[in-house]
Amino acid sequence: MHYKKSLHHLVWSFWASPATNLENRSQETTQRSYLPSSGGFVPNFQLFEKGDVNGEKEQKFYTFLKNSCLPTSELLGSPNSLFWEPMKNHDIRWNFEKFLVGPNGIPIMRWHHRTTVSNVKMDILAYMRRQAAQGVRGK
Repeated sequence: MHYKKSLHHLVWSFWASPATNLENRSQETTQRSYLPSSGGFVPNFQLFEKGDVNGEKEQKFYTFLKNSCLPTSELLGSPNSLFWEPMKNHDIRWNFEKFLVGPNGIPIMRWHHRTTVSNVKMDILAYMRRQAAQGVRGK
């Protein structure tokens, strides 16, 4: 089930930002409408330009996200298959890691790239229920 379609009745937003340094290849186009590794998938949500999510040139936004949430795993992976330096335990390991950010801009939760869509959806709904019970509304 598609995130945006199944949660359309709730106030929230969904966005994505492809990473440049999770694969061993030169920076590709920053075109927003096509994701090369997704089999031609064209997103119908906010998609930002590619950028570094790890290493010396990582964007400050990702430093903030990663430092605000626990790592998705204690294992970083084989240095032979990782293409950035310096490597840190809280680095994003692969595409499709997900972050939930609250309406106040504070990261709430982080998911491993292999977490199923249904589990992410359940976590988002649980968070939104807690917020609704507390009288908090997203923008």
